[in-house]
Amino acid sequence: MGVALPQGDIKTVYETISTDNYMGWKSCTMQEAQAAADKGTAAIGISEDRIVVLSANDEEQPITQTASVMTLDENTTAFAVDGLQYYSYSYGTTGQGGCGGGNSCYHSNSYFNCNNRTALLNDLIAIMGNQRFGSNYSTKECIDIVLNYDYTITNYCNQYDVPKQLVQTLLLRELWCLNPSDSVADNAVEAYFAWKTEYEYWSNMPTWQQAIISPPTAPTYMQEDSSTGIGQMFAWVAINAHNLAINKGLIGGNYYDSNDWHDCEYMWNKLHSDDSFAIKMTTLEIYHCADYASVCGSLFHCTESQIKAILARYNGTGVAAQTYGNECYEYYKIFKKYS
Repeated sequence: MGVALPQGDIKTVYETISTDNYMGWKSCTMQEAQAAADKGTAAIGISEDRIVVLSANDEEQPITQTASVMTLDENTTAFAVDGLQYYSYSYGTTGQGGCGGGNSCYHSNSYFNCNNRTALLNDLIAIMGNQRFGSNYSTKECIDIVLNYDYTITNYCNQYDVPKQLVQTLLLRELWCLNPSDSVADNAVEAYFAWKTEYEYWSNMPTWQQAIISPPTAPTYMQEDSSTGIGQMFAWVAINAHNLAINKGLIGGNYYDSNDWHDCEYMWNKLHSDDSFAIKMTTLEIYHCADYASVCGSLFHCTESQIKAILARYNGTGVAAQTYGNECYEYYKIFKKYS
């Protein structure tokens, strides 16, 4: 390609390029990567076990598609791009090339400057108080958790072109509201999935076995879904965010079905046990919230009312959600001040 990639095996290359903004490689969406390739800019798709070089979509002289070189178009299968993250080489560009148009395709979020930590803490605690009544964490603990994940938040927000202050704000608010009842709800969901698994196993037994073995008894207290993980997201919400992100060309992979308990179990467990994944899904859910708020164009150019609407939609709809959005906007301004 005539440009630099990190040295090492594919996993090392993937880890380096996805975290260090290596030598001008910028994360982007699948659509932006192909647009960059069409403009003659180096672009790749990469995962822990493979690298795919993207080629310009030339109708007169189309390339021969291989596992290592491809053009992303309407004929590209989900399997071919499953798990890939996309990067375009932008070192030395001025925003006039790459993805076309007069403005840069990328809006880079910076990593948090730790010298601003005390001021950030003081400003947030001044409006949030030291701890919400009945919550699991103090306000300071919530802020520290968000800052501890700054690397992950920044990388995902740069990858998906989202202002990181939106993600920081939502994670802070959800952590701040966590209380013992959330653990009770999570336990009820785990009981539900355990019962569904056992019942499915029983249902697949031969008839003669079913005649002598009673079906598993449903738990006294169970529920099919709960808001879980660092972003306090329901599995069905994450599934919708995932599917929308595929439709928008932000990610590759397979669609999930929120009516299939197997898909819900997979998504719920990922949200519950994998903070990095949960942060990714919060980042992607912002696009759904933005659609609901009728935000067109870049999320970096939102008005105050649009930002409030996006934040509110993460919580839901109605008066309570509107209050949530208004309060979260005050946190957003503080995160933005110290970005």
